[in-house]
Amino acid sequence: MSVKKTATGAWKVAVSVRVKNKPYPVKRKATVWGTKSEAKLKEAELIKTLLAEAETEGQGQSSLKIGTVATSTLKVTNLREAIDLYLEKLKGTGKFSAVTQRKYSWLGRELGHIPIKGIGETFRAWIKEYANTPSARNGKPRTPATVNFVINVVKAVCNHLVDLEVLDKNPITKAKFPTSTVKPREVYLSKGERERLFQVIRKERPYLEPIVKFMLQVPCRAFSELVGARVSQLRDNNTVIFIPKSKNGDALYKPIPSDMVDYFANIPDGCEYLFYQKVGDEYRPLSNLRHAFEVCRKLARLPNLRIHDLRHVAVSDLIKRGVPVHVLMKVAGWHTDMTRVYFNMFAKEGAEYVLNFEKEMMKLAS
Repeated sequence: MSVKKTATGAWKVAVSVRVKNKPYPVKRKATVWGTKSEAKLKEAELIKTLLAEAETEGQGQSSLKIGTVATSTLKVTNLREAIDLYLEKLKGTGKFSAVTQRKYSWLGRELGHIPIKGIGETFRAWIKEYANTPSARNGKPRTPATVNFVINVVKAVCNHLVDLEVLDKNPITKAKFPTSTVKPREVYLSKGERERLFQVIRKERPYLEPIVKFMLQVPCRAFSELVGARVSQLRDNNTVIFIPKSKNGDALYKPIPSDMVDYFANIPDGCEYLFYQKVGDEYRPLSNLRHAFEVCRKLARLPNLRIHDLRHVAVSDLIKRGVPVHVLMKVAGWHTDMTRVYFNMFAKEGAEYVLNFEKEMMKLAS
């Protein structure tokens, strides 16, 4: 039995099972595209298939026990090893990113010591203490969203172990580890706040201006869609940006606002990125976006603003401009209508919006 890597994301799986009453081993081969864990899972499946075929043909039981096949090629002793296997799966399916690496690395440091045997009870005690302990970073209680994230990640990791047959069933169940309801964030930027933010950006981190300006007009996911986006992704005479794979797995087209056409048309020769920082003679992607934005929003006196909140602002503005929901869903990359979550505005502005809408309707009716 063997699992050999033949190319990036490609594995050759070969199994051989000796069956009673046959003078030669029965062999099977397969090619698996994905992770090493998935290749090992395929190895176990092939062996089981051979054993089943042998019994069907009346050849008797082989010398290899079926019950030991699944765990004979893969040993996982603690959660750190399980997290590493899960990250390997994400890489093989194209769902891995620097943000994912950072979050899961933290989880590995915090929970890596937990043994897989008895993980349900051990994790239950840990998550209870974690939820009731203030954050070391700011001294504030853990938010429900933060606790939910940890539970969901450990559940996903254990689901992967079930797929690999390391675990018989997932001990992190909804009944034993219920997640809390999280209230959607409500965030919006007034004209004055936007001007203040751009003033700081132009002074402190001018290379951020294009990406922030774009995100305030077009709903995007900064890290999975824009950071690292290439000039080669421009389409239709530089009027749209092609996103080959979004978070939901679909390809997207992001429209380029009219006031940014010149920016994209004048990206320097030799720069392969749509949004970049020039360091010396080298053009680099905005890998420090999160930190640089944090610096600017603090100086702009916007303590509760996050980079992802720009997506809320863009959605809200497009809705107020009358963009149909089904069009907005295509641009934002939603499979379901998420306007309830993303449409935010100030209370006073909401009243003004309704009044203006009523006036427009009366004009149309007259």
